[in-house]
Amino acid sequence: MYYYVYDERALAKDSQRALTKIETQINNLGLSGERGQVSALRTVEDLVKDAARKNYRPIVAVGEDATFNAALNALAELRSQIPLGYIPLVPKQPMSELLGVDANSAVVSLSRRIIKTVPVALAGGAYFLSFVRCVLPDAPATKWWERLLKKNEHTFTAEFTLDDALKASVSAREVMVYFSPGSERLRIEAQGIAQHDKKNRQDLSVVWAKKIHLQGEPQLACLIDGRPVTRTPIDISVSQVHVPIIVGRARSFE
Repeated sequence: MYYYVYDERALAKDSQRALTKIETQINNLGLSGERGQVSALRTVEDLVKDAARKNYRPIVAVGEDATFNAALNALAELRSQIPLGYIPLVPKQPMSELLGVDANSAVVSLSRRIIKTVPVALAGGAYFLSFVRCVLPDAPATKWWERLLKKNEHTFTAEFTLDDALKASVSAREVMVYFSPGSERLRIEAQGIAQHDKKNRQDLSVVWAKKIHLQGEPQLACLIDGRPVTRTPIDISVSQVHVPIIVGRARSFE
């Protein structure tokens, strides 16, 4: 039986029209199941682990990328082979584009049950499928994770150790680490400023690795698949864990 994990976004007023349409599709396609709602007492991880123990399948995250990532972490920690689905309620999120699903197509993708068992990466003890973004925290008056969603105008020094061998140091405004499930490699992008002909221009450094140790001076705050999880120093690597994911036809990986 299907198990749907609803986050706070699913209950927001501006999501109700889309959610009503989605639930109608679910009923029409015979995909009805149990529903769990995130609350102050029950986290996404709590709901997913409870559903896994009761052998619901698949488990479907409904809401935002951060909810999908929390569900992914719960199943990865259990080494579960229960398929994980995603119904995004916010358009053009990185995870929804990676999986090839949106609010209009996600339920149809669930009915088609195209399942890809994919490797996941690990960053600071949290599993992820898409990206890690590290930037400077904001001033104390602003919550540090709010800075993660804004353009950073200040530079910092990012120090990398790649595959336990190569060391590098760059001045950057932000560091992005993307995971490629197909090649099982990490792509590191450090966005900074370079001076050319006495003019400051955007400068992008790109390298690939299987394992990264990242330090920032000063300390950086890191967002993992939409969730503010940790700060530097942080170790990022390709893990040995694989999770079955329900994907759409427009997915951007194999």
